[in-house]
Amino acid sequence: FRVEINKTTSSILFEGNHTLDHRHNTDAQDISRGGAICSRSSGCWIAHNYGPIVFNYNQAGKGGAVQSATECSINNNTGKIVFSNNSAIGWHSTTPKGNGGAIQTLKEFYLQNNTGPIYFDSNSATHVGGAIDCNHLNIQENGPIYFLNNSAAWGAAINLSKTAAATNYIHSGSGDIVFNNN
Repeated sequence: FRVEINKTTSSILFEGNHTLDHRHNTDAQDISRGGAICSRSSGCWIAHNYGPIVFNYNQAGKGGAVQSATECSINNNTGKIVFSNNSAIGWHSTTPKGNGGAIQTLKEFYLQNNTGPIYFDSNSATHVGGAIDCNHLNIQENGPIYFLNNSAAWGAAINLSKTAAATNYIHSGSGDIVFNNN
């Protein structure tokens, strides 16, 4: 089933959620997914919302705020969108395996036609994709987008896993795209 957050007019806040496996020597990154939202068999769509949407201080083994088995789509929203202080902290024995501090998806990540500002700020992953880990991405026609202070071993802002051939798009639209201190 696809997870949808669609056509809301009020604020949406996901704060302080976590899905962590505390068992020793397990693949926590595979067991604990999506600190706020997890769609294990389909996609995640956040679309046509009018108020601010905030994901703050969420944790998981992978996908600190959102983890999706297929695509993750954030499209046609008008309010501010914030992913801040989320973390993917998965480990296997002594090896970091946390992917996607804010968002992790095995396939496409779409960020399109959002008019309000979008912030990916201070997200972290123990392995790859401090803010976003995906196979390929399509960022087009948005207001301003800020990637600020995100961290990971590889791809502090964005990691492209490239498990399949794909074209990636980053187009600023009506707003700047800023990468700073990642």
